[in-house]
Amino acid sequence: MATKGVQTLISNFYKMPGVLRFLTGMSLLYLLFLLMSVVPGTINVHGRIVTTAEWWANGSGIILMLSSAPLVISGFLLLTQSRYSRPSYIAGWAIVDVAVVWIANINGASLSRAEACVYGLLCVASVGVFATYLYLSTPVKQYLNDVPQERRAGSP
Repeated sequence: MATKGVQTLISNFYKMPGVLRFLTGMSLLYLLFLLMSVVPGTINVHGRIVTTAEWWANGSGIILMLSSAPLVISGFLLLTQSRYSRPSYIAGWAIVDVAVVWIANINGASLSRAEACVYGLLCVASVGVFATYLYLSTPVKQYLNDVPQERRAGSP
């Protein structure tokens, strides 16, 4: 049977607005990526196949683990309705975005200048969209208890 803490996390997950639930799932998905990099086999890095042994030997596994930690932690912070969840989510995505390019370079799968420009623009845009949603969405503010008492739904 689940402990009270786990039950609270599950309950909070279902209380979240749908988009926030999706973003939380995306952050926790990095646990699966990390697990997949530990299981013996191969990893596709922008079209270049790398064994998991090479992955960990060249430092890519450590980079993935360290760069994804803030994002995964932010997912749990969202589940606990922490006031630190929004800045850590935004920082987590920015760190992972940089790590993706770093890991590609380490594995000899560097992006072309055009690909790097497009990737950079998409990263900035996605982080901007996430930040806008996390800070300006009324349902997110309500979920994170960040709305003044008089503005909450059902308040007189």
